[in-house]
Amino acid sequence: MRSSFVVGILVLSALVASPTRGQQPPPADQWPNYQHNSNFSPLAQITPENVNRLTPAWTFNYGAGSLESGGLSLDYRFEIQPLLIGAVMYISTPGSPRDPDLPSTVTALEPETGRVIWQYRSPRNIHGRGLAHWPGTASVGPRLYFATDQGYLMALDMKTGELAENFGEGGALDVYSGVASLEVGESRRDSYTVPNPVSVYRNLLITGARPGEQPPPQPRGDIRAFDAITGELVWTFHVVAQPGEPGHDTWTGDDWKDRSGCNVWSNMTVDEERGIVFAPTADANRAAFGMNLYCNSILALDAATGNLKWYHQLVHHDVWDSDMPTPPLLVDVQRDGSTIPAVVQTGKMNYVFVFDRETGEPLHGLEERPVLRSDIPDDQAWPVQPFPLRPGPIGRVGMTRGDINRLTPEIEQYCTEFWDANNIQPSGAYARPMERRSIVTFPGATGGPNWGPISYNPELGYVFINLMNNGSYRAEPAVAEGRGGGGAGQGGGRGSGRGGAGGGAQGPRRRARRVRPSSAERRDGALLRAMGE
Repeated sequence: MRSSFVVGILVLSALVASPTRGQQPPPADQWPNYQHNSNFSPLAQITPENVNRLTPAWTFNYGAGSLESGGLSLDYRFEIQPLLIGAVMYISTPGSPRDPDLPSTVTALEPETGRVIWQYRSPRNIHGRGLAHWPGTASVGPRLYFATDQGYLMALDMKTGELAENFGEGGALDVYSGVASLEVGESRRDSYTVPNPVSVYRNLLITGARPGEQPPPQPRGDIRAFDAITGELVWTFHVVAQPGEPGHDTWTGDDWKDRSGCNVWSNMTVDEERGIVFAPTADANRAAFGMNLYCNSILALDAATGNLKWYHQLVHHDVWDSDMPTPPLLVDVQRDGSTIPAVVQTGKMNYVFVFDRETGEPLHGLEERPVLRSDIPDDQAWPVQPFPLRPGPIGRVGMTRGDINRLTPEIEQYCTEFWDANNIQPSGAYARPMERRSIVTFPGATGGPNWGPISYNPELGYVFINLMNNGSYRAEPAVAEGRGGGGAGQGGGRGSGRGGAGGGAQGPRRRARRVRPSSAERRDGALLRAMGE
């Protein structure tokens, strides 16, 4: 699949407050956890006057080399935030699919020189985007935690780099077994992991999961808390509401059973002062009938007990893959002379929601609006979706014929002919395709905002959001069928299918159908231009 996209920085200035006077930030040389300080660092040593004089100080090569082209699967990406604790830098590194002998490591580095202080070599591939840090107690020293293949969470002594032997069994905790039913058994162990750094609250490690994206039966994606010293399970929150629990009636029949969806594959955010952990959940991994709680939601859980304080489902019955990949962001909002502690949540759908951290009140309004449903008889898209009253969409949420790129007359002509020849319908937010129409939708399955954390500058009162204007193209089903045996793409018909020899006859008006993007991700207004590449 070819793709072309724009990564932009969006600034929201009207939603959050300036910093409270008198508050002292943490030491500038400390970065003790993922998304520390709402991803804000003053960087006082780097200025507009000296930035052009910066030179490389050192390089640490962990051994995987560089790829000339293509990409790596989630299991082998090096996408970490280094931790800086007590003048030592800590990183984790993945293995390599090209070199089975390259071990995953946790490495302590001298930040001034890159000198290796200690290095732990993991027996299994390390997943995720970095490490979690627990500061320890009076009797137990500080630790680093990381997740590996096959559903293990591991703990290292931060000073020595050796396994914390009293955590789990010899430093490794099996977190797969508690979410796999007897029917699932060991069959999905190789596809289960904790994908990102765990969240730390006091002496608890709070974990999400990446249980895989196949239909049931699969391991569950529960949110769980474990004792940071022993690894003992302390509490569990079922992200797919189980029988007898509130929200279970939003599932039909046995659709809830052994379902891997609604999981937190991104990062959670802890408000330590209020004892709340905020969790952004994903879609149902194959849509099921109903609203599907607690999929596509922001959850506010009591960090000590796992009890649900409040929640908002931000996409009902997700059939677009519009989950919540961005970690919740803690900010302060000024209103009527007072400061309201707030949490910001966005996702692939290109909308931003701001809530009171304690009550869940939408601080800038929230309303359910009707959205375009399909005329396909078995389409189960929900008739309404939640929209914030402000801000409006932060990126594209649809495409019309009038949005066709006009960079050159040739591009405009080609794209217009493609649009007309393929009977493309205009789209808006949460649009669903008509039975006899093609459709271009924005954002596509990769966003909008995606897993990269958003940031808050308390000195300016601004929130910064990384944004990708990626779109998706779905050919009219008759077109896909006419192309023959290649299938209609994932998700019940997305994509035109490449077809096979001996496919159906080509209709006379489809002269632009030589272009066949199965899941087109295209740059901003140049979607149809990119289709012609």
